[in-house]
Amino acid sequence: MDRIICCLDTGPASAATLEWVRRLWPEAAITALHVAPPQEVLLGGMSEWEIDRDDPFSPPRRWLTDLATAHGARAELLAGEPWPAIRDHLDASDRAPDLVVAAAHSGRFARIALGSTATELAQHSLIDTLIVPPDGTARGPIDDIVCAIEEPRAAVAIAGARRLAQATGATRIELVHVAVPPLPMGRNLVAGTLPMPAEVEREALAFLERASSQVPDATATLLAGDPASQVVEHCQKTGAGALVLAPEPRGFGSVAARSIRSAPCAVMLARRAT
Repeated sequence: MDRIICCLDTGPASAATLEWVRRLWPEAAITALHVAPPQEVLLGGMSEWEIDRDDPFSPPRRWLTDLATAHGARAELLAGEPWPAIRDHLDASDRAPDLVVAAAHSGRFARIALGSTATELAQHSLIDTLIVPPDGTARGPIDDIVCAIEEPRAAVAIAGARRLAQATGATRIELVHVAVPPLPMGRNLVAGTLPMPAEVEREALAFLERASSQVPDATATLLAGDPASQVVEHCQKTGAGALVLAPEPRGFGSVAARSIRSAPCAVMLARRAT
């Protein structure tokens, strides 16, 4: 990972994430990016920043510059609505970063509306995106990577896991596939308690075997039940350092949404197959 953009707000999770990213990639060119409110909001006193009528952006710029300098990063201050401003910045860049990083947020609003910048990034970014939990549990080294695979984007997830392993020195990749038994009722409640039909199991094992041939050193695990619940629970049980998923471009399925809210580790949304 040579070029990394770390999207920050003023919460402690963002500052801790920037510090963690610098520890993981000490030689990378890191940009600490923050989106301040529009000028009229700053001048109207409707933000957390003090009012500076001569230079409304001086308070957030000072804060961002100090934080970036402390971690050997470059400061980049934008203004406006966070996700549109970040999206336009990425689109206008001459060279796309290798990775975009953001800290997720806990709290009632984030749980119900999923309206955080981190979620917008996960939903819409076309660049590999790493979402970090807000509680500090994912700020150690990344040694073990769980890569959740399903058709048709298994190759994208595997490529992302390999990139992350190479960049972090992770020693273990585990490919995980969740088979969903066909059920006529609420499968989230009972799928994990019923035996898997033999045909479904055969197909799932064959899929895992084909995928594993792309990563000879990886281990493979077949789970059964609701994919969103099973993937998160597996990461909790194994103590994974990171989870890699590959949602559809500009798509956001239940596994990705649940993982960002609940996974105990960093979640990488892989976007390319090379």
